[in-house]
This record gives sequence, structure tokens and C-alpha cells, in this order.
Amino acid sequence: AFRIDHERVNNLHRTNPTRIDNQIATGLKAGTSWTMLGGAGISALPDTGMVIAQHGFRKVGEAFKSIRDFDFITKFINKEMAGEIMQITSGAVQRAVVQDKLNTTNRTQLDKFVGAGNKIFYNLNLLAPATLVGRLMNGLIVSDKFVKLSKQWANKTISEADKQFLTWYGFTEDMAQYVSQAPTEASIKSNLIYANTDAWDLNTVLSRKYKRKFEMAVGQHNSNTIVMGNTF
Repeated sequence: AFRIDHERVNNLHRTNPTRIDNQIATGLKAGTSWTMLGGAGISALPDTGMVIAQHGFRKVGEAFKSIRDFDFITKFINKEMAGEIMQITSGAVQRAVVQDKLNTTNRTQLDKFVGAGNKIFYNLNLLAPATLVGRLMNGLIVSDKFVKLSKQWANKTISEADKQFLTWYGFTEDMAQYVSQAPTEASIKSNLIYANTDAWDLNTVLSRKYKRKFEMAVGQHNSNTIVMGNTF
């Protein structure tokens, strides 16, 4: 009984992924997703309200103004959002690997068709683009927040609540001191700035560590605020 349960939980009892019943299950699963999730992008739009809940209407308004600053927003997207865009384009492949319950090695024509269909579907239904916009807005705002709070910590004017917020995302007083003096980019359309980590001095191990931790903090805050829509 233990062996049978072990095989069932780990899908070891399915030894032939190309068997007709397994192929039918794959087709039905894909067909159900394509039928039921056509409006997923629209339903995900309210999730961007988490950005407002986190930062308030004024900051979100500043982020929208920044989008009109073409040079500023282009640099930010190229610098901060490249990973997010890669996550969208490779999302279908990631799902296929993570959710492969059949341990498939040689993909059938149906498997290839479903993979291509998923890659197209989860972008055309606007689910991934909708969440990308939310993460773009949140990334702009939180990068600005990290830099400005770091300046306050360096100047000894930071509140205990804001210090705890930075600490939660891995900041220390020394890191805040470094970030407060590091190069930034400012928008001419709003009061937002972001840390231009490409221009940071990376000649020491410590500076490279701070750059990595800062970028990880922005990514972590994005993930805490808006879950990527195509990773379910």
C-alpha cells in the first residue's frame, strides 16, 4: 500500500506519456484553459489596485506622469524590467517544465501544439501584460522610495517605521549610506527617481553586494505586491 501511494503521489505509475489517455488528458486540460481563461487579463486589472493600496493615489499619479517621460521610462524598462519581460515570454515553457507530471522526454506533436498555444494564449488574453504594467508602476515607485528613505536614514531623519520597512527588504545603515550617494535617474515629468545601478561603482566586493541586494529588494517588493499573472 505504501509503495502504491508513493507511486501515485509522485506520478510514477504513469510510465508512458505518449499513451492515448495521457494525450487526451493533455488536450482536455489545454482546451479547458483556452476556453475558460479568455477574460483573465480583464479580471487581473483590479489586482493593480494593490499598487494604490501600497503607495497611495498620489504616488501612482506620479508614476503615470513618469511614463510620459520617454527617455526616463525607456531607461527604466531596459534596466529594471528586462527580467519581467523574459518571465512573460518564457512563461509557457516554465509551466511546461514545472507542471510536467509525466516526466516527458520526447514531446509529441500534441505537446508541441499545446506549448505553442499556451505561449500565445497567455499573452493575447492580456493576463501577462496586465500584470506587467502593475509591476512596472510598482517598480518605479518602490525604487524611488528605497532611494529617498536611504537618504533619510543616512541623514538620521528616518522614522522607525520606515527604517523597519527598509530592514525588511535587507537594507542596513551602511547600505542606506551607500545608496544615498549612488547615481540616480530623475524624471522631468514627475518627482520620481530610480537608482541607476548601471552607473554605480562596482570596483569593490561590498559595492557589488549592495547593487545585488538593491535589485533583489525591488524584485521582492514587486513579487509581494503583484503576482506574475502567467505563473499559475
